[in-house]
Amino acid sequence: VDGFTGVWDSTLWSTTAQSPGASLSHGSTQLYMVTAGSGGGVTRSITVPVDGTISFDWTATWTGSSGWMTVKYQVNDVQTELATGTGSGSVTGIVVAAGDVFSFYTWGGTQYSQLNAAINTFVVVSPQSQPTANPTTVPTTVPTTAYPTSDPTTETPTTAVPSTASPTTASPSTATVTVDGFTGVWDSTLWSTTAQSPGASLSHGSTQLYMVTAGSGGGVTRSITVPVDGTISFDWTATWTGSSGWMTVKYQVNDVQTELATGTGSGSVTGIVVAAGDVFSFYTWGGTQYSQLNAAINTFVVVSPQSQPTANPTTVPTTVPTTAYPTSDPTTETPTTAVPSTASPTTASPSTATVTVDGFTGV
Repeated sequence: VDGFTGVWDSTLWSTTAQSPGASLSHGSTQLYMVTAGSGGGVTRSITVPVDGTISFDWTATWTGSSGWMTVKYQVNDVQTELATGTGSGSVTGIVVAAGDVFSFYTWGGTQYSQLNAAINTFVVVSPQSQPTANPTTVPTTVPTTAYPTSDPTTETPTTAVPSTASPTTASPSTATVTVDGFTGVWDSTLWSTTAQSPGASLSHGSTQLYMVTAGSGGGVTRSITVPVDGTISFDWTATWTGSSGWMTVKYQVNDVQTELATGTGSGSVTGIVVAAGDVFSFYTWGGTQYSQLNAAINTFVVVSPQSQPTANPTTVPTTVPTTAYPTSDPTTETPTTAVPSTASPTTASPSTATVTVDGFTGV
């Protein structure tokens, strides 16, 4: 997220402390804080919406004849000082988790001076993960053959008698695969924004989809072509603030929409059955000229049925080896002994399975 936009929008921050001599301006590209006259300062805070790593640039300007000042950022109860006088710099690698409280903080004894502090180039990068499959090794056994020790010139050739045993076939077992969050074949990077109005923004990570519509009304639609058959469940929250307007939050399978909310609320949805090739979407819309709609999708889970064979589903005929009986006097013959094979067992090569997504399409 670049700037104070999306789930980090400046309107989602709150002024948790402000002295009478302090003021601030907070837009999409800059937070500007001023303290003058009587001293004091200001604290601007947000509850972190998604896991991520924060970076920003800062400048501080101290003018006047006496006093002291400080500029800091804060994660929960831990403060880190940026400046105690005029200066500038950059900060990177601030790791935050959803639910943390992140703040910018100024304070000073500015009775005869003034402190101006600015935060620019605010960027948040959120991590995502994709699991990989593990190949398996399947050993095989080579059967052995018995050889007679008597003189072959005096023996009648033997003929192998095929077994009448029925061939065996491995039976498949039914298993399920569960995907937790927007990961794997449901990774957030595989979803597309199929509709978005100018006043709408979104943030989509591995644990949450967060959609905001403010100012001019409209909304956003986030879609994916279903990669595998499955059953979807999720939790949702919707927050409507303002003086007038209307709003809706829905999920959609192909052309069929199901409404979740027309105002502030929360809930859980289970048992949405989808098939590979369907288009599944989350959808918001509203007349929000004087209000704002925030909608979040969490605890996204897909359970997919799979047919997993317990062994290779091939038909393996078996052959019963026969024993050669000499035609000469058996009392003068040496008994035959089976000679084991020296062949090494073989290892099955793992195969790589792929899932194909046919286009990024939507409503």
